[in-house]
Amino acid sequence: MRRITWLRRLIGVDQRPFAPIPKRPRSHTRYNRIAAEIQLLEHGLVGYLAGVNRDLQRRIRIRKSKGKW
Repeated sequence: MRRITWLRRLIGVDQRPFAPIPKRPRSHTRYNRIAAEIQLLEHGLVGYLAGVNRDLQRRIRIRKSKGKW
């Protein structure tokens, strides 16, 4: 998460994760490379959080079926 914030600060956009990143012309190679890395990291974060959510839903379902909830 810190890396995403740092990269966003580096290119001068909103530092909150998942905030939109403005498009720049193709000539802004460094900006576009950093923006692509941010998108890759945020995509991985979404995948991780989806896995956590899936595990928590499974635990709730199991506990309810055993009558422990």
